[in-house]
This record gives sequence, C-alpha cells and structure tokens, in this order.
Amino acid sequence: MLGVILGTGSNGAYVECSERVHNANKKLPPGKNMIINCEWGNFTTAALPMIDEDKGIDADSVNPENQHFEKMTAGKSLAKAGLRMLLYCCNCIMHHYHL
Repeated sequence: MLGVILGTGSNGAYVECSERVHNANKKLPPGKNMIINCEWGNFTTAALPMIDEDKGIDADSVNPENQHFEKMTAGKSLAKAGLRMLLYCCNCIMHHYHL
C-alpha cells in the first residue's frame, strides 16, 4: 500500500511490516504494520532527468539545487512547468512566422 500527496509539495508514505523497520529508539512489536513517511521531496540524483523547464523552476525557486523531485512532481511546480512550455511554444511559433 502506498500513499502519495501531490499538492503544493509532494510526499509519499507506505506500510511496512514492523520486523523490517529498524528504530533506534525502541523495539517494535512483531507482526504489526507501521506507516513509513518517505519525505521524498529532497530526493536528488544525476539519474533524475531534468528538462529545461525543471531547471528554470529550480533556478527561480527560493531554494535552488534542493528538493528537485518535489519541484518536478508537486502541483505548484507543474503549473509553472506548463506555463513555461506554453510560452516556449508561443515563442517558437512567433519566430517561425516572423511575428
């Protein structure tokens, strides 16, 4: 089971069996389930493909070079990416027709 939130930010959680969870603070009871909050917004790796729109959103953000995955998946950023792509298409059309 997996839960995903795509709002202003982005995050995910999943259910894990307690035997597979290693908690330094206390021993968990066996045979129980636990919800694991992934906090995946700051996931960044060279394998994460960033298009020009993603790079522009990142550069214009209050925290450049951080939270790439969140900026690529959250609703707040998807609207910005869509607008950037639309503007790019309009500029291409205007250039093509010498407008």
